[in-house]
Amino acid sequence: MADITREQVLAYLKQLPIDELEKLLAEVPSIDVGYPNGVRLDSMPIPIYGAMSTVSYNDFDHDVFLVEAGPNRVLCLKEVRTLMGISLSESKLIIDTVPQRLETRVPIDEARQIRSRFESIGAQVEIHLTEDGSRRD
Repeated sequence: MADITREQVLAYLKQLPIDELEKLLAEVPSIDVGYPNGVRLDSMPIPIYGAMSTVSYNDFDHDVFLVEAGPNRVLCLKEVRTLMGISLSESKLIIDTVPQRLETRVPIDEARQIRSRFESIGAQVEIHLTEDGSRRD
């Protein structure tokens, strides 16, 4: 078996979109560390993005990226303009040069609302954790 370093694992986890990270963590079984009935990873502090803390990934800020405008570029253009409050030419530039960051440092619930708005018109959006110090930027 190849030796995989902690840094390689952290680098991989940091680049994952939040949805894939959620799925990955959901697949990890309970870990018995001497506590009654074991301890699930989702109830443990998350050391992935910095020092141990009791903050869950839901409390982190998130960035929302437009990955693909989809088949209905006009509606996507309208959504970008509405969301960001920018001109038509700036919106077109964003759509033409994807992937582009649409929002920075928003809560996960807001990021998911933005994603659902864009996915409803056929666009593809990814949510990533924002790095603050040791988090992703």
